[in-house]
Amino acid sequence: MIARYIAAGLLACALSFSALAQSSLENLVSDQSVEWMFGNWQAQADNGDTVTLNISWDLAKHVVTLHVKTAEMESKGYTVMEPKENRPTYYSFDDKGSVGKGSWDQENGDVVLRVETETSGRPAWKAGFVFGGSASTGLQVRMHNIDSSGDLATPAKATYKFKKQK
Repeated sequence: MIARYIAAGLLACALSFSALAQSSLENLVSDQSVEWMFGNWQAQADNGDTVTLNISWDLAKHVVTLHVKTAEMESKGYTVMEPKENRPTYYSFDDKGSVGKGSWDQENGDVVLRVETETSGRPAWKAGFVFGGSASTGLQVRMHNIDSSGDLATPAKATYKFKKQK
């Protein structure tokens, strides 16, 4: 009887380790076919300022970094697979002292990042970033407010059309 429990326990452990291996951030990126988004990108804001975005791997493909730079701010975001939640979680920091936390989802064929950001002395704000496009047409990022029910408010607050840089 004890041998049966031990065997069942070992099988459960093996299955859970197998499930963890299958749900890595690298596998998720591959499964969602978004590898094309990695690299250096550049766009023009409505006011003519340059916006740069770098999406890259870090720490043996356990972390995806997003580095955004505009004339007014610089931000770095890090996406990791949360072991307990088994889903990608996003953490961001900027040169104004803001700290953000968010989550990624797939909606209507696009990749959506919802973030809540806090800055000392100001109320928290929520935004949604919709990533779309393709390797051939470029990367489009739409920034939306988040309404009281958690949905993306329309129309988009801003749209950036990025071109891949070498």
